[in-house]
Amino acid sequence: MEHNLFGGLGNVIGGIASELAKSGLAPQDDPNVKLLNAQGELAALRNKETELFAQIGRTAYEQNQSAYSQADAVRVTQGEIAALGEKIKEIEQEIKAAEQADTAANACPNCGAEYAEGVRFCQGCGAKLEAEAVDSSGKFCASCGAEHEDGTRFCRVCGARR
Repeated sequence: MEHNLFGGLGNVIGGIASELAKSGLAPQDDPNVKLLNAQGELAALRNKETELFAQIGRTAYEQNQSAYSQADAVRVTQGEIAALGEKIKEIEQEIKAAEQADTAANACPNCGAEYAEGVRFCQGCGAKLEAEAVDSSGKFCASCGAEHEDGTRFCRVCGARR
């Protein structure tokens, strides 16, 4: 059984993230806030599970017959833990997909190598990068890639309309 390395710290972090989201300081739809909230909930459920096991143990020790009433609550809590564990995996995948989308925005369409804003040729394969991919700010000519001077309407190198 996997447990939070920091014990009750998950509850504290989840509570803080929840309060930040409620106050507007951290957006509710931010995947990192969702992840912190879910991890806090998971830590709380694991603590609840541990408490239920302790109750079962005490009850079984005192009266063997009544130990089974808490066993149902443990099974329900374990189901909630499994469901929340799946939710955390989904949120982590959402975060990973968002990070990959950010990376893909500056990736060569030919080889997939990352490049910096303003680069005209891929440093991985040498392919000429499309003007839209090179610069979304309009600082470079769509035809030849030359840098535009401020206030100009035509490229100083090839004469193309800006």
